[in-house]
Amino acid sequence: MSPVHFHLYFGHLTIGGIIIGFLVLLLGKLLKQEAVLKTGLWILFLASFSVFAMNASGEEAEEIVEEIKGVSHHLIHEHEEAAESAVWIALITGLLSLMTLWALQTGKKFANKMVITSLIFSALTSAAIMNVGRQGGLIRHAEELGELQEETETVEEAPSDSAPKQY
Repeated sequence: MSPVHFHLYFGHLTIGGIIIGFLVLLLGKLLKQEAVLKTGLWILFLASFSVFAMNASGEEAEEIVEEIKGVSHHLIHEHEEAAESAVWIALITGLLSLMTLWALQTGKKFANKMVITSLIFSALTSAAIMNVGRQGGLIRHAEELGELQEETETVEEAPSDSAPKQY
């Protein structure tokens, strides 16, 4: 597997995992089911720390993709900048998820506040990591930038009345 494939694989895994973790955690909060809350927190923890693999493969993937004709260095830079902040937000969310699991497991009075905080951070992480994915997609998907020209149909002029009709 090339570094580009590795980067794409872990990028999609991280994005999907964080979104799923957020949704499971939200469902657990709405249903008031501790088992569902804990499942969402474990998903968030694991997905949040998968950013290490995604981030580690980014440099090598960049080196390869930069050599492809038509790839914008500006878009790569934008993707990289978005990833730097999203990685930190994801890591904070992962640690917060682990602390919330501990608070739930030990029956701490502040566990509910930790769940709400984890929900907020996981929503922020979802938005940040989706933006990273969108930025990454723009590198190779010009249609998202609106740069693709639609083929224009050539309309033949209708023959004038004076021209002989051909059948």
